Amino acid sequence: MILFCGAVVFILSLKTPFVSEHPLIKLVLPSSTGLSSTQFKSHFYEEPEISLEKIHIQAFYLVPETLQVNMPASWKDDFTKALIKIREFHSAQFKNSSNITFSLLETPVLTQDEIIASIPVGIDRPSRVDLTKIDQFIESKILTPGAFFYRSNFAEIPPGAFVVKLIFLEGPAALGAEGIAILSRSYFTDPVVNYGTSFLYHEFGHALGMPDLYDSESGETFSDGIMGSGRYRYIDYVHLDQDIKVKMGIK
Repeated sequence: MILFCGAVVFILSLKTPFVSEHPLIKLVLPSSTGLSSTQFKSHFYEEPEISLEKIHIQAFYLVPETLQVNMPASWKDDFTKALIKIREFHSAQFKNSSNITFSLLETPVLTQDEIIASIPVGIDRPSRVDLTKIDQFIESKILTPGAFFYRSNFAEIPPGAFVVKLIFLEGPAALGAEGIAILSRSYFTDPVVNYGTSFLYHEFGHALGMPDLYDSESGETFSDGIMGSGRYRYIDYVHLDQDIKVKMGIK
């Protein structure tokens, strides 16, 4: 199955761990990952065979047709600034051994409400999450040559890059899984929220396999880093836990 936070063309398997939150909720699904003999310096969390030396984010703005009136005029600038900020944070935390490139689709992707409804939000969730509908939508409407939202410069992926599909959603959402991250647009335009970029990297971290460092049921946090309580702080004043970095090849 094709997926986005690899977020972009990358393949996302629903057999991989899935972590979601809104904002303090987590689901984990069983993992099934193929192994190879190659090990990389910067790599997927606890998976040294999956290189993260190059990461490419395919980002786009997903908007339900019924919510077009809510789109801010500054969305391109807002999202571009956020992407640049997480690129800088990531490069610093990984000591320049893992580098991010990104492309932002130049036009909002309009969709029917049923596609948005397939994205899990809220506290009532099934034990397994089915992203088939949104997966099929991305493939057929964005990544297939000749599709309405297809842009060749957006679909192009640097050789050897791990692809992450990143969705800025017009509507409530905050979740991440291998190769995909989804976050509500409101995190970047709500004047009372100053930690939107930290939350974006938190969900992006899940796309790279990083776990939550808090208990979703009790609210207890195990770290003040960005995968723990630090996601609620401005990104310039937060860090990625050393234990996570070690398990991703950074000593």
